[in-house]
Amino acid sequence: MNRKPLAERLRLEGVPEDLYSLDGGLWGDRFCIEQRGSVWYVYHSERGERYDETLFVSEDEACDRLYDILTEGRMRRYTTERPGDQ
Repeated sequence: MNRKPLAERLRLEGVPEDLYSLDGGLWGDRFCIEQRGSVWYVYHSERGERYDETLFVSEDEACDRLYDILTEGRMRRYTTERPGDQ
């Protein structure tokens, strides 16, 4: 998966867009994916710093990791109700 399908999957899961950036950057309190050279990074950006930064050799692996971060565990509480949910 690359960033375009990732954006669609996150939208369908109800993940608010203000929780992530698919273009990197040092946003205030967002999870980010960023390409630097031939590698990809996934990290949490907060107060102009990168935390929990992980390097990936492919966009596919990085997108999968960001998807997992945003749809599992403690982040699940931030998702909005999806159509058909009870």
